[in-house]
Amino acid sequence: MNYSETSALARLFESSGYLPVKFEEGADIYVLNTCSVTEQADKERKKIVARHCAGNPALLWW
Repeated sequence: MNYSETSALARLFESSGYLPVKFEEGADIYVLNTCSVTEQADKERKKIVARHCAGNPALLWW
């Protein structure tokens, strides 16, 4: 399901003139489409997002 949703989102962004880049390259917009079934998976997702956002205080996340 996430793959299908992510592909649809990518097509929408690309049709609006945005180009995909690798996460490490930096971007104007980040979309992280995640799904967690367990509490542990949710904690891991939050940890990964927080780690990537820590270096850029301009990033907002929830």
